[in-house]
Amino acid sequence: MLFKIIKILLFSLPFYLGTYQEAFSGEIVPSEDEASLLELINEARRDPLGMAESLGIARDTVLQDLPGLKTVLTEGLPPLKFDGNLYQAAFRHTEEMIANSYYSHRSLDGRTYTERIRESGYLAVVCGESLGMVAFQNFMEPAEAVRTIFESIFLAELDPGTTEERNILNPEITEAGIVLGSGSFTTGGSILNAYVSTLDFGKPVAETEAIEQALVSMLNTARNDPSLALLSAGIDQESAAKAYGTMAFLSMPPAPLAWNDKLHGTAKAHNRDMLDRLYFDIVSPDGVTPFERVEATGYAPARVGESLGIILDATQVDGPLDAARRLYEILLKHDVDPQSNVQRNIFAPFLNEIGIGVETAFLDLDGDDEPSCFYVVVADFAEPLEQRSFVMGTVYEDYNKNGVFDENEGISGLKITLNPGDADIGSEGISGLTGRYQMGLSGVSSGLMELYVEREGAVLGPFDFFVGRLRENVLRNIMIEPEPAKPDLTIKY
Repeated sequence: MLFKIIKILLFSLPFYLGTYQEAFSGEIVPSEDEASLLELINEARRDPLGMAESLGIARDTVLQDLPGLKTVLTEGLPPLKFDGNLYQAAFRHTEEMIANSYYSHRSLDGRTYTERIRESGYLAVVCGESLGMVAFQNFMEPAEAVRTIFESIFLAELDPGTTEERNILNPEITEAGIVLGSGSFTTGGSILNAYVSTLDFGKPVAETEAIEQALVSMLNTARNDPSLALLSAGIDQESAAKAYGTMAFLSMPPAPLAWNDKLHGTAKAHNRDMLDRLYFDIVSPDGVTPFERVEATGYAPARVGESLGIILDATQVDGPLDAARRLYEILLKHDVDPQSNVQRNIFAPFLNEIGIGVETAFLDLDGDDEPSCFYVVVADFAEPLEQRSFVMGTVYEDYNKNGVFDENEGISGLKITLNPGDADIGSEGISGLTGRYQMGLSGVSSGLMELYVEREGAVLGPFDFFVGRLRENVLRNIMIEPEPAKPDLTIKY
């Protein structure tokens, strides 16, 4: 831990913590000095070598001392975003250190910063903490303290022999909560005035609902064109056909999978059971099968299949779409591998409904008291005894003009209306987190149907699709034109 003390104190300083404000929405707004400290950290992330040079350390020296960080040092890192939960964790720890005259990552009751951050409500894939302190004589402006604390922490990270974590230069960190406080410290019989700062860093777990919705869209894209899905994944078609015992699914793609809430519930429940009892199997330790779990919910299945997947290193995952992509690749690889002993579900023609449950797990597999984060998926596939059909897809803007839906182009919160021809049957839906929608086709005759999308009062459409006599699910992605960029009305001087 590196901190700077500027000699002895002449008067006692009252206890003070950064004067953050709480907006009407409950959002925490850091003080001006705390925001300045975050700004300095982000400047260092954008140009680490430039910041080092401004502090008197030659660029070549830094590169020579830290060869393992060459990419970070030369290319820089994205800025950190402020997070209110990380701020609360930092606030409470700063408050406790000042009130009890101690300076440590570990709380008086033994808690680590990882535990404090989790208690704040922040679920982190990876997290870290830096501490800064500066004592002063007579008076020091908070802005000077901010600069001194930043320099101490950053210089420590540039020290090749440091025993502290490198958080400013950590490419896995994406968010921060930074608190600056001040007060009187009693140490060694002396009373010291000091500014104390706790800097809590993290990368949040991806939102599981968004992962689930993105994953079902990816599975349906694969079912819509199995040959392309296998080609994109670098999987040999003959190998996949061997796994399924037929090549029929390549020439006759199966219908898309409709989302079912009961299947979602069984998938989530089985996922949590695996985490609670520490096993990884479609059959529970007491012998309950996927079919029995689904049937117990009141869902009447003709067939049930279940697929499992796990991401062991969640630190490399960049948001829900990336998590969904990685889980999809894991499920697909095992599904079409003739050597894997799993159920073949993704291209099974009779399975036409699905529920996906994704959980984030924190397990200490190394015994170092620092749990690692994992993403675990359970996908429950089924064919219901009762015949039903849906139209589904994603509403998206084609930002890159490639004519197809890409994973980051979905639009949420749009109203969608189904009309058979010109007769309104009153069926409506709303696009979800990733732009995905689903609407029932109960009571709709076979033939040409139309979808309309409402966006900011404008009705777009019609978007046509065809319902066949076999009453299968229909995949209909809806591309709408990107909104024009708003003109820059800023007056130039």
